[in-house]
Amino acid sequence: MPDTTRSLIDIIIPTMWKAPILLDALRAYAASTHVGKIVLIDNNAADRPSIEDAVYNRLTIIDHGRNIFVNPAWNEGVSLCKSEVICIANDDIQIDEELFQSMILLDWSYRKIDIIGLGTRGEKEGMEILKVEINKSAPLGGQIPTFGACMFMPRKNYAAIPEPLKIWFGDDYLAHSNPNTYVVKTSHVTGSMSTTINSFDQNSDVHAAIRQDIDWAKANLLEKSETPQEANVDISKELQATGKQESISLDLGCGTNPQNPFKADRLIGIDSQCASANIISCWVGFEPIPLEDSCVDFVTAYDFIEHIPRFAMRERPFNPFIDAMSEIWRVLKPNGMFFSRTPAYPSAAAFQDPTHVNIITDQTVSYFSKRPCPDGSLIDPWGLPLGKRYGFKGEFLLIKQWWDSTHLCWQMIAIKE
Repeated sequence: MPDTTRSLIDIIIPTMWKAPILLDALRAYAASTHVGKIVLIDNNAADRPSIEDAVYNRLTIIDHGRNIFVNPAWNEGVSLCKSEVICIANDDIQIDEELFQSMILLDWSYRKIDIIGLGTRGEKEGMEILKVEINKSAPLGGQIPTFGACMFMPRKNYAAIPEPLKIWFGDDYLAHSNPNTYVVKTSHVTGSMSTTINSFDQNSDVHAAIRQDIDWAKANLLEKSETPQEANVDISKELQATGKQESISLDLGCGTNPQNPFKADRLIGIDSQCASANIISCWVGFEPIPLEDSCVDFVTAYDFIEHIPRFAMRERPFNPFIDAMSEIWRVLKPNGMFFSRTPAYPSAAAFQDPTHVNIITDQTVSYFSKRPCPDGSLIDPWGLPLGKRYGFKGEFLLIKQWWDSTHLCWQMIAIKE
């Protein structure tokens, strides 16, 4: 018998059956001459569609009768593989035959490649494999967002993901465990690459698992660099102690490039995925902003608040969006300015991105801010009391609300006694 473990790739796919492309992908993998085992971890068998026999007979299906989540699914799937090279793939992409063939022919040992994740999908035909340096103190999703959607590696390089990590940080763990990390930029992967997690914004089990993942990764996976943690402490102490009359602006969800539209003397960024000398690592809405009360003159949020969920679960339900607005109010000085620009209803831009989990309308501002009429009366006096009833801990005065193409803009000041 020929040794097929050297000429085939085994593929592991967890699924909740939320992506229509999966059936076509399974048909292609079943017909492929380069794919060995197809291990399908079915985390939602109740929604499993009818699968034709020719495809079904090629599948190794794992069904625990419940959602075991992504990272445990990867661990179990890999344990059933036999081929020397494995592929871990999202259920919302389809990998072409050419990419499987290239990964089989690749001399992994000679090139000293430990793991290859998906980089950007190229518009030109073909592929390019590039070595990357991973910042182990920051989440991989903020560095290479597509990395975990499709990963290839020698099976011996797979490091079982620790049990506490259920949904997030599995690709981080594998990249940290394999120092010779590469990405493939290729036209041979198609699909939306949306995240199934967005289908479960009201699912307490899912959000409890994500919260656990974040806490565990911060404590055990992400390296303790001087940048995120010491910067947070130094900024807080300096803002509290300094007597300088410099203006300070805080830009939320800034990525690597915080914006300063009000031309403040000092600029601080906040992002969950990035950190540097002037960028604080923080999951706004899920944890307090690590700054003192009433310490900044401006807070800005460009294409940010639409990503903050309205519902999540720890020991009990909470509203990250309302908590984020409370934190924004808390760190602003009296009469400090909050500016937000976000895609909003009825624009399609509010819905088309699968990471937009918080749909804003022109009335949403009423729950956080007074909206005065020219005669001094309020447009919607019911709004702010409801916001406070829901947990909002501050009060804004709306200066201006306007549309900028598909985006709704707010400009408001923090009212403090």
